[in-house]
Amino acid sequence: NSSSVLGKDLIRKEENLNTILAKIGCRSMPTDKFIYDANINYGLFFIPQGFLEHQFGINTMFNFMLKNKDYRIAFDFGMNNLLYGKMKNGVENLPKYSSAVHFSPRFLMTKKQLLLRAGIKTAFAIKREKTRVANISPDIEVEYFINPKMVSIYAGVGGDFELNSLQEVYNQNCFANEAKMLPDTYIPADFYAGVKVKPITFFFIDAYVHYKLIKDQHFFVNQIYSLESNEKRFSNCFESEFYDTDLLKVGLNLNYNYKEKFSASIKAQYNGWFLKEEAKTAGEKAWQCPTWELNIGGDYNITSDIRVSASYYLAAERYAKMVDGSALKMRNIHDINLSASYSYSSWLSAYLQVNNLLGLVPKLRYQNWYGYDVVGSIMAGVIFSF
Repeated sequence: NSSSVLGKDLIRKEENLNTILAKIGCRSMPTDKFIYDANINYGLFFIPQGFLEHQFGINTMFNFMLKNKDYRIAFDFGMNNLLYGKMKNGVENLPKYSSAVHFSPRFLMTKKQLLLRAGIKTAFAIKREKTRVANISPDIEVEYFINPKMVSIYAGVGGDFELNSLQEVYNQNCFANEAKMLPDTYIPADFYAGVKVKPITFFFIDAYVHYKLIKDQHFFVNQIYSLESNEKRFSNCFESEFYDTDLLKVGLNLNYNYKEKFSASIKAQYNGWFLKEEAKTAGEKAWQCPTWELNIGGDYNITSDIRVSASYYLAAERYAKMVDGSALKMRNIHDINLSASYSYSSWLSAYLQVNNLLGLVPKLRYQNWYGYDVVGSIMAGVIFSF
């Protein structure tokens, strides 16, 4: 982050980002015939030298039983509003206001050997730049229990609309250029199918496949600036390239849970990105997104008061876009985390955590985003409950 790369529209050498969140709501008990969940939330994301982003949302969910207890009707309704303000010497060209309204009705059926959900998701964007107004997708899923205690198969087609606020982009990549508005991401269809198997007590298997159609998927690339000599170099922040793409996911989940004494899980997933022909011909890729992912975790209760856990995450075959447009294969992510906790009483406990164990050694550090090493940490603390 040398001062030589600092300039207009780039992250300043000293940056203060501030977030304020508040939420209030009410909900019914999950066993009620009429189930509801309603909340109002407010968020403020701002940079003193840049901008203000106010987020105000209303979200409701209603689910009620029909005369036949096997059938229910449910729907979600909500509105998310974004208001922007400019701070002193702040960024330009931000919209003053934008909003997204969503409404999703669905029918639910619960039988001994069959579960059915049939509905539709709708989202309407108001004054959102570079975003289509109507975003509609199906919401259908069927699960059939071949053997209610051992085997079921499921399939469905869904979709989504992702509101890419400045806060949301920052949550994904804290080095992103905070003043760049992105188009919202629309998933018109997400086809999926899978099989769930419970061959023995305490052991569960879920094998699945997804195929998504995605509009305006964004990928982070290092932002480039030019010297007076026209030589190009990386700046100290990221910008986004966005393309229409398809995404194939094939995965396997294995879970073992022995009473409340020991649990372990393994999740392996392949991600196949299929960019549209124009982007593919130009040499573009799903920048910095892994092709292969592996999660392994487990925890063990040594006694009723002492608990230990460990997890490992692997992300492999990722590429960063270089200044000349070529692709550089990034180092694989090897993220190892360890923790232990001790409960002295119902109101007092202590814990010790080692996050990113390999990151404690400089030569073994990986990068989530090209150019920025992820450092390991050790944390210890005491928790009081009242």
